[in-house]
Amino acid sequence: MKAGDVLAAYVSYLGGPEQPDTIVCDPGTAFASASVSCVPSAKTTTTTVGSVPGANSRWRHVVDVILDVNPTKKLRFLANADLDHEDLGPTGARWYGANLAIGYQFVEVFGAAVRGGYFGDPDGFATGTKNASVGDATLTLTLTPDPRFKVMLDDRVDASNEKLFQKAETPGGSQVQVTTTLGV
Repeated sequence: MKAGDVLAAYVSYLGGPEQPDTIVCDPGTAFASASVSCVPSAKTTTTTVGSVPGANSRWRHVVDVILDVNPTKKLRFLANADLDHEDLGPTGARWYGANLAIGYQFVEVFGAAVRGGYFGDPDGFATGTKNASVGDATLTLTLTPDPRFKVMLDDRVDASNEKLFQKAETPGGSQVQVTTTLGV
């Protein structure tokens, strides 16, 4: 739905099987159909392949909602939310996220935007850590001296309730990550 240049709203759905149909086991392991996994096997000297029963019946469902509001030519609000679910046999996994961005074009050649977001992974499917959540905040400065040339400076901070971010100076990971990007 698009109401002129002021409001646009989009809802989309994506669904289908995302599970692998087969599992490839390295030499020294063999496919065990009871556990649908590779298990140690000294007798196996070559790669083996096992079939995953029911893989095509376990679907991933993704719902995406976007709301784009432009009350003036200089001001823009953009909200986005996603809800994901994956069927995993008798159980399922879900994860979700949302963000809000506010952008303002101060003058023709200079604009700025702030964004904030949240990602939740209660089942640990996306992050590998149960009940993980991440919040983020970003400031973007944009310089456009010519319509064909744009420079963007992006500073972002991510913070999690778990140690999800890898840092060489922090063994075991960190709960905070800071990223700066310069785009030309």
